[in-house]
Amino acid sequence: MKVPLKLDLVTAGAALGGLLLAGHTTACGARAAQNAGAMQPDKPAQQIFTIDLDTSGGFSGRGRGGVTIKSDGTVRAARFGTNREAAACQATLTAADLDLIQKNVQKAVSQQEGKSWPATVDPAGDRGCCDRFQYTLRLGLQARAGEKPTRTFETTWHDSSEKFLPPELAAITEVALRALTTALQNCK
Repeated sequence: MKVPLKLDLVTAGAALGGLLLAGHTTACGARAAQNAGAMQPDKPAQQIFTIDLDTSGGFSGRGRGGVTIKSDGTVRAARFGTNREAAACQATLTAADLDLIQKNVQKAVSQQEGKSWPATVDPAGDRGCCDRFQYTLRLGLQARAGEKPTRTFETTWHDSSEKFLPPELAAITEVALRALTTALQNCK
């Protein structure tokens, strides 16, 4: 059985008005979303920092070398000692490593809430015997690039104690060791 379709002008006008309104709302919604994105506040400025990872000990007693990483991604390394400014071993962090280190620096600082890092993460009684390497990780926070740090964090550990590092310090150390290897390969 066929049912005749009857539309009066009021029903047709309401239906058409609803479609037009929906289209207008969608267009306005898209524009509002675009404008909202444009009105978002800028990302917070990245923390200005310097990371030093120094090593000592091992069979030779001289360590594996040391590395300095700046918040702009520049890397300087030395095979021995801590005078990396005189060293010709340089590199630049990859964008992924720079992002990883910046995120973990933020975490490492925010989780401290004004406290220092532990002096060591070695278990009690571990004196690092038997030609193990000792690692010292320092993080200096600066108000402006090139200035002396306004706040410094430092911790040490020996081989096989890195498992006791907090995750953010372990991530910073992993990037620093990778940067050390790369910079030492680039020595002139």
